[in-house]
Amino acid sequence: MFIRKMDYTGVLVCPHTVLLLLTVFLLAPRLSLGFVDIDSGSHNYNVEVNPSTGENSDGLVDSAGPHQQEFCYEGSSEVGCRQDGRSDGEDGPTARRHVGGAAAGGETGKVQWDERGYVTFCQRVGNFGNQMEVFLGMMAFAKALDRTLIIPHFNWITFRERRVHRYVEFSELFQISPLLQYHRVVTMDVFLKVLAPRYWPPGQRRGYLYQFMPDDTDCNKAGCWGDLDPSIEFDECFLHKLNTFRTDIADENSILVARHIWNSKFPVEEHPVITIDKATPAFPINPGNRKIQEFVKWNEHFMSIGRSYINATFGSNTWVGLHLRNGGDWVKACTPEMLETNTFIMASPQCHEKELGAVSQDMCLPSVAHMLELTLKVVKDVNAKHLFIATDKHPHLEEFRKVLSPIGVSVHHLNPDTSQVDLVILGEADYFIGTCPSSFTSFVKRSRDATGKPSIFWGQEYSGF
Repeated sequence: MFIRKMDYTGVLVCPHTVLLLLTVFLLAPRLSLGFVDIDSGSHNYNVEVNPSTGENSDGLVDSAGPHQQEFCYEGSSEVGCRQDGRSDGEDGPTARRHVGGAAAGGETGKVQWDERGYVTFCQRVGNFGNQMEVFLGMMAFAKALDRTLIIPHFNWITFRERRVHRYVEFSELFQISPLLQYHRVVTMDVFLKVLAPRYWPPGQRRGYLYQFMPDDTDCNKAGCWGDLDPSIEFDECFLHKLNTFRTDIADENSILVARHIWNSKFPVEEHPVITIDKATPAFPINPGNRKIQEFVKWNEHFMSIGRSYINATFGSNTWVGLHLRNGGDWVKACTPEMLETNTFIMASPQCHEKELGAVSQDMCLPSVAHMLELTLKVVKDVNAKHLFIATDKHPHLEEFRKVLSPIGVSVHHLNPDTSQVDLVILGEADYFIGTCPSSFTSFVKRSRDATGKPSIFWGQEYSGF
């Protein structure tokens, strides 16, 4: 494997440079700026089709346009449409049909290569909430570079009872097609099995390794690439010290700077696929990028589980959802020393400005007395009949029931096999109280903000919804 060390370690952008970039940006009609300017072209997506039943499910999202090439594979109704001399069906996974948008003329079986390039990354940043914050940051980064995002696998899901850890496709959790309303995406499986063999074959694969330490030199030993199916082995390794964490769709300058730096160092003509060993968007998420959550929609499997539980348990009554983060790791993170010496704790900037000691004990690890007091105020204020508690450890059911049962409020705790079910349910609550520093709570809060549902946090002054 050939290794190249990039000498580009940073950029100082003077006002004249920014002015020039802004001028170019405003004069270029095809450039889009983050959340504000969504590409208005006709979008299309492909779905897997079961040839015997005709049933389909989301699998691939692409965007039709003049920058893309197309080819056919197994199941195509167009004879001789391959341009590489092979017959249909040699290496295609399953039959697919092209759906939606102006370019879709019925069933075509086409997948399109995006000549504007691709970017992808490995998910290696802890729990599910953290991974989602990084994913949204990478969506913003891909849009800034105007490259299609290859959606990576999430590196694990915790099954509470069995503690099973495994890689999962994004589509096992969420719908793919809504993401297209924000930016172009394709799943990792579809990219590797359908597009890569033709357009990014072995022998032409470059890795991009952020060099944290001097001995970080082998792209094949970093990241998750060897765990994929099919696995990726890089033929060339580019060492760099560029970052993605400043990209914020609410900050025009961050978009321009990211685009200029990355596209200058790695032009798409020479670097069609950028594989980042570790995603480095800001954690916690940059404020502007929270809006991208609007395009993250649970798939029907999780939504049906959540809705069934909600309908059976709460009916048409008003109910309040709580998130209590109080496991052993959390107790260690919320010590007085940690709170007094940090300007924020994990995802806490979602509820305060960064300043020393901004996170109080009740914001991070609220006392039982505080939780009971605030919850009682809320359920009385909104006339709730039910309380739902999601937690990683202690639901404090006995304490809550002792206070709420006398006023006719039922207390519920599901403890599902997958914590994603709790996320679905909390996202649908009439009212929500969350743990400010928790990325689990931040996922719920962003989802609720996107649908206009009210939320508050432990440790904050309550004056009514």
